Amino acid sequence: MKTKNNSYTNNEVEKINWHDSEIVSISSISKEFKLKFEMNLITKWNYPENQEQEIVIEYANAIVLFYNAYNLDIDIITDSIIMIDQLTRNNKKKNVNTGNVEWEWTIDCQQGKISFYATGFDILLL
Repeated sequence: MKTKNNSYTNNEVEKINWHDSEIVSISSISKEFKLKFEMNLITKWNYPENQEQEIVIEYANAIVLFYNAYNLDIDIITDSIIMIDQLTRNNKKKNVNTGNVEWEWTIDCQQGKISFYATGFDILLL
């Protein structure tokens, strides 16, 4: 799943373990139509041999940067970190203005939902 340079690409969206990863902050780079998430991304679940022991989860600090993002809708109610249930991409289409292929992205969270359109993303593990 992880590449040699500690990054992921849009082509690996299904390989990434989004569930229970945490969104720490959301920001936009409006002039460049970029949407930036700072996250604690789960990189590994360590299941103990003894069921009485707790599962140990390994996180990596990550920057997730979506490109050509627009139509952002955030419906979240929280006073703490946002925890992801799942991330999906649907409705693949060609943008009539740019010709780029884009998707509708939905991040279902325990505290609500985030949705937007974007052409893809890159993830950098810090």
